[in-house]
Amino acid sequence: MKQRISYMLGAFGHDMYYATLSGFFILFVTSKLFEGLPAAEASRMIAFISSLVVIIRLIEIAFDPVIGGIIDNTNTRFGKFKPWIAIGGVISSVALALIFSDFFGIAHTNTILYTILFIIVFIILDAFYSFKDIAFWSMLPALTTDNREREKLATVARLGSSFGGSSVGMFIVPIIAFFTLMVTGHSGQGASGWFWFGMIVAIISGGTALITAWGTEEKQSDLRQIGQKTTTIEIFKSIAKNDQLLWISLTYILYAIANVATQSTLMLYFKYVLDALDSYSLVGLIGMIAGFIAVPLFPILVKKLTRRLVFTIGILFMIVGYGIFLTAGTNLTAVLVGIAIFLFPQQLVFLSVLMTITDAVEYGQWKNGVRNEAVTLAMRPLLDKLAGALGNGFVGFIAVSVGMTGSATAASITSSNVSAFKMYVFILPAIVMALALVIFLSRINLTEKRHQEIVKELKSRVVTESRSLSNLTTKFEEKFGGSENVNYFFSPGSINLLGENTNDKDGHVLSIATTVGTMGVARLRTDDKIRLYSMNFEEQGLIEFRLSELKDSISGSWANDVKAMILNFNQSGYEMTHGFDLLVKGDIPITSGLSSSASLEILVATVLNDLYALNLDRLAIVKLGQQAENSHTGVQSRVIAQFAITFGRNGKGILLDVNTLDYKLLPIELGEYDLVVMNTNVAHEVGNFKYNERVSETQSALKTLQSELSIQTLNQLTPVEFDAHKTVIGDEMLIKRARYVVYENNRVKEAQDALAAGDLTTFGQLLNDSQASLKEDCEVTTQELDTLVTLAQSQEGVLGVRMTSIGFSGSALAFVKHENVPAFEEKVGNVYESETGNKVAFYTTQIGNGAEKIVH
Repeated sequence: MKQRISYMLGAFGHDMYYATLSGFFILFVTSKLFEGLPAAEASRMIAFISSLVVIIRLIEIAFDPVIGGIIDNTNTRFGKFKPWIAIGGVISSVALALIFSDFFGIAHTNTILYTILFIIVFIILDAFYSFKDIAFWSMLPALTTDNREREKLATVARLGSSFGGSSVGMFIVPIIAFFTLMVTGHSGQGASGWFWFGMIVAIISGGTALITAWGTEEKQSDLRQIGQKTTTIEIFKSIAKNDQLLWISLTYILYAIANVATQSTLMLYFKYVLDALDSYSLVGLIGMIAGFIAVPLFPILVKKLTRRLVFTIGILFMIVGYGIFLTAGTNLTAVLVGIAIFLFPQQLVFLSVLMTITDAVEYGQWKNGVRNEAVTLAMRPLLDKLAGALGNGFVGFIAVSVGMTGSATAASITSSNVSAFKMYVFILPAIVMALALVIFLSRINLTEKRHQEIVKELKSRVVTESRSLSNLTTKFEEKFGGSENVNYFFSPGSINLLGENTNDKDGHVLSIATTVGTMGVARLRTDDKIRLYSMNFEEQGLIEFRLSELKDSISGSWANDVKAMILNFNQSGYEMTHGFDLLVKGDIPITSGLSSSASLEILVATVLNDLYALNLDRLAIVKLGQQAENSHTGVQSRVIAQFAITFGRNGKGILLDVNTLDYKLLPIELGEYDLVVMNTNVAHEVGNFKYNERVSETQSALKTLQSELSIQTLNQLTPVEFDAHKTVIGDEMLIKRARYVVYENNRVKEAQDALAAGDLTTFGQLLNDSQASLKEDCEVTTQELDTLVTLAQSQEGVLGVRMTSIGFSGSALAFVKHENVPAFEEKVGNVYESETGNKVAFYTTQIGNGAEKIVH
């Protein structure tokens, strides 16, 4: 909420500034700045300053992509955008106040000096306004990658923009009149009134820029590639290659030019055609009300319709407004109705364009391989400034060409002048808007659905790049010398979907292998040396030992897992006489509950089986991995993680009887759902033997029940049978432990039926029920894990949530509809951090294959 409010206030001040500079500064120049000079000299200076404004703004616009590149290459502890919002906001605001003055009388005493000073100040103003403008709107994709959250942020920002822009038109006349009276004692609209109007806008704009910099947070992510630099040539290349950016830019510039041509001349329309200047404030009021209604409607309309349809309806509404202007004559009521119809959809059109340009950031990254946030988003403010610059010149051109200057009045304007005015201000802009609509409908295909597909593919690219065989080979050559005779291996992580904490009581477990895991590059040696290197623990450097030194532990090193596995092979009769080189890189976060140690152990087992041609079957590898895990960690674990990692199959769940090791592969059709792993980032302390305590407690409950029932394991009982005999156990804590095991085994069986029927909804509810029992009966959760699960279960598009580890820390797994994943991560992450002080880490995965040698 803080971020949305801060961004909204920044947009309020930002559009006040834009409306003032683009719509009203030239009116100040033409009406009051040179008042008192001889008529000829005043006219010359008005024309000269007006032309300078247009020329400077057009020249500066060409540098906007370069400014975007500078911002993209900024890297500070405050982020890349916020420093420029603050600096640009303050400096451009000071400059705005200055140009609404006569430079302490110099405009009337020395026009040459005034012109020089004006050029300097206006260049500074335009440059720093550009830095702020580009940074402000470019920051949106850095705040979130979720379409819906982007739409909400853009919506509140546009609400602020609407109020800011409309408030200028609504209050400019009374503000100027008030301060003119206060300073001079005379009524009217004097230069002093204009100055204080500019000062108020400057203070608001600069202040709200600082609020935005203070109240927003730029999110770091793999997709953003913060450290990447972009050259000037690459900046223009990235724009040229982004076809969707170019087409939406052409669409928007046509729309913006047409809109500015109309809006910037409405004051002339009211003064010289309608003879109702006093009613001009109603335009601002109508615009504010229209924005207040339209902006909050945007996310609702987009959800029910699409951006494409919202944009189309908006343009058609505005064209209808033009029709009313052309037929209303001097009927003020009809004109106001036309203004309402014309102004109402403007925010909808703007937001549709803004969101499409924002999505073009990921589109450009997907297409060109480089992410240019500020460069891409610089296009929208660039186009606005181009339209604004042309608007500055357009007002002067229209006023002169139809005689609406100087002492002219409504009575002195001829019917032919009015017709010409309507041609320039209504008919031609309507045609241009229609052309913009045609281009949008025929050329823009970057829909919301397409953007989500692109984001998903980009995320998969991050994983793929991390596993690049060429990158691994390069690192292997660097550390071990050469890459001849190397072999590549992959071992996944694992997730228990159901059955956690029953695998040691001879229950049934449903698990999967993940698409995240551990890569290995290995090569057999001719001596007895073993050399190891991990790209995840590069600070530990190259680790080297001999086969005779396997029992010597290395304090705090990942290499101990490798040693344990090799030692277990030797003790099982698979003695090795030659060493090997092994480089590993994993993308399983440690303490995440995805079996990172088991993944490494099975990787080593797969490597040993291949290098030494042992011809072990998969079950033998599983048992060797489990033995190594138990001897190394001291935990009484069974084979579940090792089994899933070894036997995993793409799109299949493994239903395992941990007593007989019989298993079935169950199809799990995720369809539109993703598996989102959420790491609590709380240390995974299995050394406290809490897990072993649960084993002992459950065995005690079983032993008591055996005094009355002829059973060998708890999984022989149905829930009904257990409830009928649970009082035999006596101890309430032991009853809860046994109840979890019995009911969990039953949930695993129910899950088999649900998955066979493709019923993910029922399966999701089983996950939720299991999590509740893990908390209440098994008591293996923590406050952080409970907080995370509760938050996740309350989000839209979530089928079910359950912890993945053996408890007391670790991670939880959520089945989340693909389109909801970004919003899910955003909301859960923010609230979890605020409630626990820890940052939750998210990992999207799919169901993958088991450990294997990669054929290269």
